[in-house]
Amino acid sequence: MKNFENLPDIFTFFDGEKVLTADDWERRRKELKDWFTENVFGCYPFGAEKGFTFSVDAVENSDRAIIKRISMHKGDYEGKFSLFLPPHVQNPPVLVYAILKNYEDKFDLSDVDNYEKTPSVTSLPLGVILDRGYAVAAYFVSAAAPDEPEGEKKGINSVLIKKQTSVSARAIAAWSFFAKRIADYLESENQVNAKKMGVLGHSRGGKTALYTAATDERFSFAFVSNSGCTGAAIARDNTGERLKDINYNFPHWFTQVYKSYSGKEEQLPVDFHMLVSLVAPRLLYVTSSTEDAWACPENEFASCRLASEVYSRIYGVKGLIADETPVADKAYHEGNLAYHIKTGKHSFDYYDWLKCLDFLDKKWK
Repeated sequence: MKNFENLPDIFTFFDGEKVLTADDWERRRKELKDWFTENVFGCYPFGAEKGFTFSVDAVENSDRAIIKRISMHKGDYEGKFSLFLPPHVQNPPVLVYAILKNYEDKFDLSDVDNYEKTPSVTSLPLGVILDRGYAVAAYFVSAAAPDEPEGEKKGINSVLIKKQTSVSARAIAAWSFFAKRIADYLESENQVNAKKMGVLGHSRGGKTALYTAATDERFSFAFVSNSGCTGAAIARDNTGERLKDINYNFPHWFTQVYKSYSGKEEQLPVDFHMLVSLVAPRLLYVTSSTEDAWACPENEFASCRLASEVYSRIYGVKGLIADETPVADKAYHEGNLAYHIKTGKHSFDYYDWLKCLDFLDKKWK
């Protein structure tokens, strides 16, 4: 595994105190969650999650799927998502999946067979997922906030944040907030098992999924695909995308405070193996691709190895069990923290879905 200099220790509080017990870890977990929220992804006003209502706008039935079209409302805001249920499975686990702006025009979410084996980044093989006994709650990130400059001020944030500050929630926080409100709905939905609820995403959606699971323990599983910088990849000594790149190219994703660290990764009091560690002891699956140097697979894997210590040391469960250097196209599924690096480019494709479902079959069934 790659070695890093001056990497902050997961088990040392900001004031230098050491984590010695499980109770200490819970305090450290809160300290880290608060730091990532306040400095990277952004904050919502107290009680922002309250007052949302849901309506089922339509229900479609077939031999392959029960599809519910659902709207959430608060004030002048309305956001939509779709829930796909396997008709022959009682109370299935449910996977909340964020569909990115780049691919929204490829998903009309009207036919579960259209995406059966799409071998690309746009893959959402609904038919296979349903046949394997899982439900899917799919949403377009634009339902929460547009993925564009100034988009963080629109959509759900326009109702929840009256005045943007340097620590206000930005676009990725909005996408995560939307996923958490879907979880609110799913907890009241008697056709799914909300105790087995996952959140999944690719690239910026992978960052969304990781942050969502790190800050909301109702999600017992997260699938984090090629999330790279400000996702699963350690920021220090990152040979791909750096903080200055991501903050310049996507100014609407993260807080103004985070921009102050552009080009200054060594000054971060945290690093992103700590964000990964916040999912412990729950199920987490991180993926990389051999031709995705921009996401720095080496740092993604190292992050998982370091975070794995929380699984074993604090909770006494297996984290990542893997070769010192991961073998391409080999899935490491033994522990609660899974990993694979597939041959190919920056994508969340059919191969990834099959490995995801294999892992969940092993752990949940």
